[in-house]
Amino acid sequence: GACTLLEEMVGRDLLHLACRHHVMEIVAEKVAIACDIPSTGPDILIFKRFQQQWKFIDRDQFQVFEGNIDDREDILSFCRQHLAIKQPRDDYRELLELTMIFLGATPSRGIRFMQPGALHRARWMARVIYALKICLFSSQFAMTKREEAGMKRFAAFAVIVYVRIWFEAPHAAAAPANDLALLKKLVSYDDKCI
Repeated sequence: GACTLLEEMVGRDLLHLACRHHVMEIVAEKVAIACDIPSTGPDILIFKRFQQQWKFIDRDQFQVFEGNIDDREDILSFCRQHLAIKQPRDDYRELLELTMIFLGATPSRGIRFMQPGALHRARWMARVIYALKICLFSSQFAMTKREEAGMKRFAAFAVIVYVRIWFEAPHAAAAPANDLALLKKLVSYDDKCI
């Protein structure tokens, strides 16, 4: 609605450029759907269940990702580089640290897990953060085989493809190169169902 009002005020059409982070949110949502992470209404029920179970989870007992990731060291280097920069929000830092922990590395602040936060769709990063935590604590959280497989697929995609693209999204001048890099990653990504 704001764009329409602005166009009316200036008396001409404006170029509509979507926020890069919102574009990336659409990508994350489509991948979550492909990974069979169901949602009803504003909530994603498996995330809500995990939030309720959090008080019973032993944070010292987690399992890192055991799959082979070709550019693991590159991803870890990217996370370290961005953690050295002050992040504007705690969930940005949390995502970078969870990515490192998921890959079996230890962030500079050590291994710590924040209590699961907001579930609503407005907090775009919740999907990725929850999926990583659920995978890390999958032995302590009851899921169906289908749910567990979907979470692992989504978390792997997030770490291998999504995290870097998200953090590079705000750089408007780099958007064409970043979009091309995303398309190349998607084409070469092993899980063709995504």
